[in-house]
Amino acid sequence: MIASEAKDIIVGKDVMFSSDCWIRNSDVHMIYDEHQKRINESKTIFIGDHVWIGQDVSILKGSCIGSGAVIGLGSVVAKRIKSNSTNAGNPVKKNKDNH
Repeated sequence: MIASEAKDIIVGKDVMFSSDCWIRNSDVHMIYDEHQKRINESKTIFIGDHVWIGQDVSILKGSCIGSGAVIGLGSVVAKRIKSNSTNAGNPVKKNKDNH
């Protein structure tokens, strides 16, 4: 887990992580537009209770994973994931609800 720029990574109770997972709340580098305005701000990550994160999963800035969700092997999460759903892929897609 790498938290930077005063943004948080919030992890709920009983979350299970497999090996080689990456969780980053920023892009590690700043990007500015032609008016010198930053266009890639860091964002907080939230992982709910009883979540299962599979091997080699990347969770990127601004992601929100609802309680009871499962994230499959090698997935890249960069969005909101519904509670009690099974998800996998790059980019991550929902495979099943209310598992």
